[in-house]
Amino acid sequence: MSDFRIIDHTAEVRAAMDKALDKALEMCGLKAEGYAKMICPVDTGNLRKSITHTSGEEQTEYIGTNV
Repeated sequence: MSDFRIIDHTAEVRAAMDKALDKALEMCGLKAEGYAKMICPVDTGNLRKSITHTSGEEQTEYIGTNV
């Protein structure tokens, strides 16, 4: 019989998946922010300029404004 060993890479795979998910969510947030700015009514432009996105807890993105 040949010797072999099993190496557990679960932690590395999960970390890579979390990193990829964070990057994908950031891209979605940017895209959603762009869409929100596109459909926003413009009078002075203040509302459109104030639309942003932020990353939240539990792998979420928030798109909104404080105006």
